[in-house]
Amino acid sequence: NNPRATVFWCNESAQVAKLAELGVLAPYASPAAADVPAEWKDPQGRWTGFAARARVLIVNTKLLPDPASWPTSYRDLVDPKWKGRCAVAKPVRGTTLTHFTALRQHLGDAAFGAFVDAMFQNDVQFLGSNGATMRAVRDGQLAWAFTDTDDYHVAKVKGHDVACVFPDQQDGGLGTMLIPNAVGLVAGGPDQEGGKRLIDRIVSRETEALLAAADSAQIPLRAGVPGPKDPSIKGLGAFRAMAWDVAKVAQDLARCDRDFNQRWGQ
Repeated sequence: NNPRATVFWCNESAQVAKLAELGVLAPYASPAAADVPAEWKDPQGRWTGFAARARVLIVNTKLLPDPASWPTSYRDLVDPKWKGRCAVAKPVRGTTLTHFTALRQHLGDAAFGAFVDAMFQNDVQFLGSNGATMRAVRDGQLAWAFTDTDDYHVAKVKGHDVACVFPDQQDGGLGTMLIPNAVGLVAGGPDQEGGKRLIDRIVSRETEALLAAADSAQIPLRAGVPGPKDPSIKGLGAFRAMAWDVAKVAQDLARCDRDFNQRWGQ
């Protein structure tokens, strides 16, 4: 009721879309985002996506030196071959909550529930964060895990023996999930015109290029913006991307947050 901020920037677009649905954000269609694909913008102009991370599999290449043996899909979490040797963060926060909410919508509640049961039966390690899953693989405690491209890239640039796999690339496969940043104008916040100018800068092609060049190695959403220098972090068009609806996932976050906390706890 008394906002002190005018611009909200979050690295998870579904969380920003959730704020929009709660009435926190005001419409503003930045001209700097005119070429951002429509799937990554709110039709009412309340948020704009840019610069994504991908949900990838990080692999320990000392434990798995042969790329032909690497996992290739989220379904590998339930393959007995990997029993007790793989991990994913508990889906109670962060990008894993967003990812599993979208996966639940894709599979349907019954099939998703069966998938979760199978993960527990397969002794999947449910860790506290994507950073924790990355470290467990980096340090050789596990063969592979789900993480985000920024966490993978941190391990890679520090010289650890890791590789990343963009999962579910087979014909008809689910595809790799992209989770962009998003920014919105806070309704009633001070200096609305200044906030709009800041948003223009944040969603610019120049900022996407800076985020791609940074340690987080984020993936531009627009063609022609230079991507990460690490060739293992693929640009748009170089892989099959998972189709998911940001607003629809945002509307389902509260239900999934409740259900996932009941299953996984804090």
